[in-house]
Amino acid sequence: MPFTARWRTGGDSGSSVVRVFPDGEAVTDFLAWLSRHRLGRKRLPDTLLAAGFRRAGVKRLITNNERDFAVLGWFEIVTFRG
Repeated sequence: MPFTARWRTGGDSGSSVVRVFPDGEAVTDFLAWLSRHRLGRKRLPDTLLAAGFRRAGVKRLITNNERDFAVLGWFEIVTFRG
């Protein structure tokens, strides 16, 4: 089984994977960030994802899209170099 399939299903170490879903407080953060940072429609998915991460206690993100998350001022950004 390929690594990505094992990782998604928890085949290697399922305890390292935590699923995060936005709750009411995440939606409140999402809407506040949209307004405060004047984010447009192209930023909706990443901003909602970030709000869910924040509520789940995530402090560090690995991404190639650091500009979209850095503006929020909440996360330590680690740029992925693949």
